[in-house]
Amino acid sequence: MSKSRFFYIAIVSVTTIINVFAVLCILFPFLAQQVQNLSPLVYVYMYLDHLQFTTFACSVLLALPIIYVLSRRFRPHKAQLIVIGIQLVLLTSLVVIVYFNLDYLNEIMLRPTYE
Repeated sequence: MSKSRFFYIAIVSVTTIINVFAVLCILFPFLAQQVQNLSPLVYVYMYLDHLQFTTFACSVLLALPIIYVLSRRFRPHKAQLIVIGIQLVLLTSLVVIVYFNLDYLNEIMLRPTYE
């Protein structure tokens, strides 16, 4: 494996995992009510006890197929640079969304409505 190929796979892996982690940080609070309705014990285990572990484990598991496709599909150097650029723009926008909505997302997650 060439040095540039290794660096491409490393950069794509890290940025993909972080992107999926940011998406899950945005989505998990909105799923809190459905999980609470499904099973209160799962809600307590997932959201109150092990939220960081659950989010990180899900982000790694969901990112693996994406990493595989991105590492196999885009061979030319120009395509690799485009993929990295798109991922960095996506990462920047997701981090801004998470940063501005962090208090709102935590409130939704910790206080599900009982309708």
